[in-house]
Amino acid sequence: MRKLIVPIAALVVALTAAAAAAGGSATRGPASGTWYSDRFVSPTGNIHCRYFAYDQLMACKTLNNGRVAVAPLFGPPYVGYIGDYSFPNGPVLNYGSVYTVRGQFRCVSQTNGMSCRSSRTGRGFGLAREGYRLF
Repeated sequence: MRKLIVPIAALVVALTAAAAAAGGSATRGPASGTWYSDRFVSPTGNIHCRYFAYDQLMACKTLNNGRVAVAPLFGPPYVGYIGDYSFPNGPVLNYGSVYTVRGQFRCVSQTNGMSCRSSRTGRGFGLAREGYRLF
């Protein structure tokens, strides 16, 4: 039996804190808190997100209503059922921070929800407790 092993090095998570006063950003390096994971949660814990390497998609789920938003690497984003995927707990992606899968996806945590997009198509979703939008 062959097992599919996704090297953790393939996941590059960049945590970027907004430095609004300076008009720039401060990136955390390995010695100062960068983490590597295929999943993360919003600061409130209501939104759980996960990168599905095998299916080449980024998806987030709201716990308050079970809504799932999906951004495929190629193709249009959608909201709905994506199979038997689970959304376990992961590290907290603080407001103003960014999660990236190099060359594939970029997600931003904001006080009004989570937004994720494909780096290949620029298309994605915004997801919050109150609703969603596709772009």
